[in-house]
Amino acid sequence: MLRTLIRSLFKAVAWLLGTILLLLLVIILINGFDTELTPETQAWLVTPPNRVSDAENGYYYLLALDVVTDEPLKVAQQIVSAARQQASTGPASLPALKRHSINDLPRWQGLKPAEQLAQVYRDEARYRALITREQAALQRYYRLIAAPGYHNVAPEESLLFSSSQRLQQLATAEQLLRLRDGDTASLAVLAQNLRFWTTVLESSTVLIDAMVANAQLRSQLQLLEQLALQQPELKPALAAATASQLQRLAKLDMGQVLQTNLQGELRFFAHGIAEAKMQAGQASWASKAADWFIQPNATLNDLRDIYADVANPDPATAGYCDPALRWAYNPAGKMVICVGASTMNHYGDKLNTTQQAARKLAAQLE
Repeated sequence: MLRTLIRSLFKAVAWLLGTILLLLLVIILINGFDTELTPETQAWLVTPPNRVSDAENGYYYLLALDVVTDEPLKVAQQIVSAARQQASTGPASLPALKRHSINDLPRWQGLKPAEQLAQVYRDEARYRALITREQAALQRYYRLIAAPGYHNVAPEESLLFSSSQRLQQLATAEQLLRLRDGDTASLAVLAQNLRFWTTVLESSTVLIDAMVANAQLRSQLQLLEQLALQQPELKPALAAATASQLQRLAKLDMGQVLQTNLQGELRFFAHGIAEAKMQAGQASWASKAADWFIQPNATLNDLRDIYADVANPDPATAGYCDPALRWAYNPAGKMVICVGASTMNHYGDKLNTTQQAARKLAAQLE
């Protein structure tokens, strides 16, 4: 009796192990080949052309925003040229750059718009001293927001960026204090700030550019809304200065904006895969092992489908990353992209929130 039980147990274990081995063999065989890139994926991987001249491209002025220079365009061109050289042929040298940051600016992060306004007026003397001291930096910021166009010209495998948050805060404070002194021309500068960051949002091909622009716009819109609430006598002048920019922002196709920037993320991911494959190719066995774990084309096709659904949700393709039989093919690739793509949904929510703020302010100023 015991012998029969043991024999049955061994037989069951053998069947189980055999089934597992068979499944593993099937999965290995299934993953022995890559697919072709779909036409949709190929279209997404095409780098958009740059139709903005260097002199009119705000990207250059943003890139050199924290550099102490009278020639921000020339400096930024040197930075981009060095990045391109490094991406194509190897390390490149740059002339020594003196960078400047404002570290003693009163904190705005975490404050509500009403508190930000109150802080500017309460700490007026401190702000005016900072404005006087930082005029050179402020002029670089005003040159930035005067740029008529925007196109990120950095190599797609590089991330070249300069923060503008502190200078926007100081520039906004300067215009608020000018307004307090009775100079309503400052409203035109605040409107120009809206125009520039809307241009960045509309023209961006890199997600970080769109998110920075979105954050700047949302902060500015909330502050202007609070300004109109506290000083209703300014509403006619504020409406006249900002009407066209608010209308432009309210009409932006945020789904298309997000899709354009997710295309940039796909190109960035494609560069990463190509770089990984090239490094793995230095050892033939490693290259072959990598081929079994992740299929580049299949991964890019899947990522493109997920990104397309994030930008323009379709109930028919919702839940693409849920466990399913399709995970048998390219499981490592699907695991990587589904973990990463799950963070993209909130970007669309942020864009829509900013657009709602623009519509709310426009209605408030009517």
